[in-house]
Amino acid sequence: MRNDNAALLRRFFLLPLTVGQQEGEAWGCLFTQNQVVEVVGHSTRLYPVPFSPPYLLGCILRHDTLIPVVDVDLLCGGGTERKKNAPIRQILVIRTGQTDAASGEFLRLAMTCSGNVLTFKLTDRDAAGPFPPLQAPPSFDGQGLELGFFQVREHRAVLMDFDAIVLGTFRFQAQDATQEKKA
Repeated sequence: MRNDNAALLRRFFLLPLTVGQQEGEAWGCLFTQNQVVEVVGHSTRLYPVPFSPPYLLGCILRHDTLIPVVDVDLLCGGGTERKKNAPIRQILVIRTGQTDAASGEFLRLAMTCSGNVLTFKLTDRDAAGPFPPLQAPPSFDGQGLELGFFQVREHRAVLMDFDAIVLGTFRFQAQDATQEKKA
């Protein structure tokens, strides 16, 4: 029997980002328990996709489904391109807000992580906010995918909308390394 006075806890996942580290701040990309399908280890085979944009590292095969793998750090301005053979510690598979027209299933996207995905829980009351808004770190460039920046407990979080990537409408604007050096 359910106790109506018991607080329901919601789990949140925070994918660490290198963006903001130059300013001495730790930032992460925030996902809810409803978005996260699974967290897989570094031993998962990554299949490269020829001629793909730099942020698309390839695909993984999960439960007979190919899932595109993106470098969220690169999308957020954390460098101009992932170094070849850079270690991937974990891959976070998320459910986007878009559905497959044929099956009706939510489309999935996988995010790379060079550190450990952090998890924390909030009660329903705490999860309802409000959360103090924050300014984006100066080095952040979310390519227009960012929805907002805020503080959740001790975590600095960015909320992003990845639907444009799975829909194929996203256009990546690579940072010009020569202009970065001049600035």
